Amino acid sequence: MFTFHSRSRRASASLTGVLALLFALLVPLGGPALANHGDRTLDINPESSERVVESTHTVRGTLETADGSAPSPMPGVNIDFEITGANNPDGDESLTTPDLTCTTAADDPTTSSDESATCSAGYMGAEVGMDQIRGWIDHDGDNTTPEADQNEAPNSFTTPGDTPEPDGTDVATQRWFGNLPAGAKLDCNPETATSTTAATRAYDCNVSNSTGGISGIKIDAENLGGAGDPDNSAATGEADYNDGCTTAAGGSCSFSIGPSGGDAGPANICFWADEDVDNSYDNGGRENDGGKCSEPVGAAERDNETDVVLLTRKFARTISLKTGKTTVARGESFTLKGKVGSSSAACESGQRVTLRRDVAGGAASFVVFKTTTTGALGGYKVTAKPLKTASYRASVGKSPTCSAATSGTKKVTVRN
Repeated sequence: MFTFHSRSRRASASLTGVLALLFALLVPLGGPALANHGDRTLDINPESSERVVESTHTVRGTLETADGSAPSPMPGVNIDFEITGANNPDGDESLTTPDLTCTTAADDPTTSSDESATCSAGYMGAEVGMDQIRGWIDHDGDNTTPEADQNEAPNSFTTPGDTPEPDGTDVATQRWFGNLPAGAKLDCNPETATSTTAATRAYDCNVSNSTGGISGIKIDAENLGGAGDPDNSAATGEADYNDGCTTAAGGSCSFSIGPSGGDAGPANICFWADEDVDNSYDNGGRENDGGKCSEPVGAAERDNETDVVLLTRKFARTISLKTGKTTVARGESFTLKGKVGSSSAACESGQRVTLRRDVAGGAASFVVFKTTTTGALGGYKVTAKPLKTASYRASVGKSPTCSAATSGTKKVTVRN
């Protein structure tokens, strides 16, 4: 019996030693995350933003539950941030020397937010460009311990990195843009214009202030839901015309509005100085994203960084003219006929055609002598009994959706 107990004690002691060794090995592998902060994950906001240089951007870290569905309060937790890109504070990208750190605090019962789940840090951007901000939970409070997922991308759903989402790392972006010079104003001309549905219309845009023209400014534009609108919408989104032109010396550039959709009618076109150099349109938002596009056509010029003009699109038309005879006897009858052509049938049939003639021997002057109306396919025909040699011309006037057109000249000689 004695021998048996002695062996049991030795076996138990050995087992205890093995367990102690395993515990010593496994606890460090579990890391301070499990020891200190459980399975909390991190969300940083804003996920993306833009700001003018020489201002401060604030990034906020929030501790969340394991599934990332709700804040998970815990005071005294450090959240580290490393900034790379145009405004890297320390010039390196090491994740063991974070650029910013904040610490969750005890909750303040007088506020609506839970300070024990969030904290914030800020930095100033001096350079135009893009920054990437990587945040992570500093579980052990030791910066020399690499705890961030270094391969996670800003869109963690498509590029989660080395650790499945949600996790203790999150990545955001911050874009910095330069200010327009003080007092910069925009003016685009012509204020009102007419173009066909298939033509491109050019506008002369100028950005200037009291000291003169300003070069290097990109101009964006949006068709506010009128004829020829590329996206058939004036809703917030991407600008219809991004970086349409960039001002040169003197502050001017030529901005082309091309045809789209082939529909006719009026359209208000809003131009703005794209100070933040993006492709965004947000009517009611910031002016550098088209935020003042609600101003009317004809508003005071050079009063801000926005200008709204009126472009009316019309279906192009042609009109032909033929003569049955080129030489006739005095008083002999002959015919004048032709066709009004257009991509729109409504601009062909039922259209009023005016015929003019310039009688030889006097001052050049085309005078109306007959009118008629086109048939279902745009054709027309009239007869005449001239007394003198004359040149003839036909024309169709403009309408709200159809352009005007004039034919070539036909000469009919009268024999005496």
